[in-house]
Amino acid sequence: MNLVNQPDKQSLGFKLIENLENEGFTNFRFIVAYAKTSGTSTLQPSMKNFRDAGGTIKGIVGIDQSNTSYEALVALLSSCDELYIYHTDDFTRTFHVKAYFLESDESKWLSIGSNNFTAGGLFNNYEASLTCFANEDLCQSFNEMFGQYSDTSNSCCKRCDRALIEFLLENGYIEHEKALAKRSVAEAKRNRERNKRANIFGRDTVISTPHIPIPKREETDTTPNSTGVSVSTVDTTSERVSEGDMDYLVRHVPKAGDRCQQVHFTMDILKKYFKLKPGDELMLQQMDDIYTSHDIENRRIVLSKRNGNAKIEVRAAEVLNGHYPTDENKRPILVFKRIGPTMFKYLFLLEGSTGYDIMNHRLLSLPWKHRSLRYEIMDTDTMLSLWEDCPLI
Repeated sequence: MNLVNQPDKQSLGFKLIENLENEGFTNFRFIVAYAKTSGTSTLQPSMKNFRDAGGTIKGIVGIDQSNTSYEALVALLSSCDELYIYHTDDFTRTFHVKAYFLESDESKWLSIGSNNFTAGGLFNNYEASLTCFANEDLCQSFNEMFGQYSDTSNSCCKRCDRALIEFLLENGYIEHEKALAKRSVAEAKRNRERNKRANIFGRDTVISTPHIPIPKREETDTTPNSTGVSVSTVDTTSERVSEGDMDYLVRHVPKAGDRCQQVHFTMDILKKYFKLKPGDELMLQQMDDIYTSHDIENRRIVLSKRNGNAKIEVRAAEVLNGHYPTDENKRPILVFKRIGPTMFKYLFLLEGSTGYDIMNHRLLSLPWKHRSLRYEIMDTDTMLSLWEDCPLI
């Protein structure tokens, strides 16, 4: 039995990715209180690969306190063979179970703890869970619990379909991701005002990114700064980035001949946004839209000896090789969102992409006196005011 002390030693999300991708399990079941696309999109590629290989996925999700989003349920509905919603209208009780179970004929693996199906719950929050290869008694206990909460003869349980999701939205049981983000921003503002009056607590300055077993899939990217290895710990003097900080980077992508995927970032961006240094490793995950994500990219930050910039391999920018726009006012754009100290999701926008005109107008409107291409680091409140349907909200 292992204790997953997140984020100090491990993150449960990466253990789930490893199990879904590499361990030969055939059934995956989960019971969670809350789900958001920050979590579902990160695991989506591994869940798809799991089902494509013949695996079965069944899940139960709670919707108490409106903490589960509409988009997360839509995403899970498409990723699961069966999905159930559990909720009681007894407001003195909360559905708060968090359990993950994978099995094959030879092995059973169980996690019970505090981890919801969100990016915070699976990767970055302070969480704890016990994991183990389960014996028959534990398997039976989990199966009984799953059967209890997925029993549709109980009025608190409903088999999920698209009609039910729409009904839950219309009747205020769930909200869109952007509504949840706006609520979070409002709460952060209240907290900042409170802290101005009485700043009692400090920030945790110790971060320890866990060992990350990324899927053992043949790597097609052979560029020099694509490492294909696991991410190790980073300097523990780095400051933990909390929700409400400057979590977004909007950046024009520079032209780099036939190596456009080696995106150059100034050392100022590296320090102020990524909060990392040359030689450090990080993870990137491209999002096409709020429902569609790609495999995680393991990358190393490389220092360019030619111009002193930092280079980070970004897979999506490969399409620019030999096809970089000639109009300087129509440069490609990368939009990053911080998920954890060394984990970032991103959008790659070209002219015609949803959101491109909004982000490009913003960058071109900045008063700019620097030699580097335009960029801006912004918080969630600013992003919502510019592009409230941004898939990274």
